[in-house]
Amino acid sequence: MVGGSILSGDLSQQYLSFFQYYRHVLFGGFDQMGYSLSNGMGGLMAGNWAYYLLSPFNLITLIFPATHLPEALYVLIWLKISLAGGAMTWLLQKWLPKLHTSYAVALGITYGLMSFILNYQSNLMWLDGIVLLPIVMWAMLQLLRGKSWVPYTLILTLVMICNYYMGYMIAAFLVLYFILYSIDEFRDWPDFVARGLRFAGASLLSGLMSAVVLVPLVLDITANKSNIHTSMSDMVHQMIRIRPLIPAQLISGQVDPRVPSILWVRWL
Repeated sequence: MVGGSILSGDLSQQYLSFFQYYRHVLFGGFDQMGYSLSNGMGGLMAGNWAYYLLSPFNLITLIFPATHLPEALYVLIWLKISLAGGAMTWLLQKWLPKLHTSYAVALGITYGLMSFILNYQSNLMWLDGIVLLPIVMWAMLQLLRGKSWVPYTLILTLVMICNYYMGYMIAAFLVLYFILYSIDEFRDWPDFVARGLRFAGASLLSGLMSAVVLVPLVLDITANKSNIHTSMSDMVHQMIRIRPLIPAQLISGQVDPRVPSILWVRWL
């Protein structure tokens, strides 16, 4: 926090501008939908919409006057953190029905206040993935247990549309979880193959449904691939340099913006 405010970094430099533009478009400026802002992911606007503006939570900002957008960002962060904790509590009660409610609530609060959220709350769109992860996990378990594939497909599509950056990481996690679940629940090869085909088919359908957002985004990224290659190269070199600093992040209160947060917790 800077000066008692969270409006620093991306929130002040990017989100406020994008939400002003978002309000302008949805309140009648439809001819400006393809207008390219100078910041963000490059020259085309498709990438900016896909990264910043397609979350259904963003509609909440329309309730606030344009002069009160900072307060709208505070409400969005508070709401997403609260829903993340609630979603995890709900998943635990579904997954472990014998678990006492107080334990489920405590674990849900822990999930909602984990160091990743507290550290990256200024990356507002990343929080959508944290909210939807427990829900898509429940839907995936339904799918793997032979129940309807529809909830999984629809929720995973929503994850990808809300924010592709968190979406592809959640998709990778689901693949790893499928492997772990299949090993743990292995009975015979026909059952394994049938479960794998259901999972692959539902995931592929979700990818096709979200292609309406992902294809323009890929084209946008490809158009700016030289900048991305330079940025990725710089990132790799920085990761090599900061590697010796990572163990220090295990100490409570140790914060280095160049190093991934591991167990860092801070007071709000």
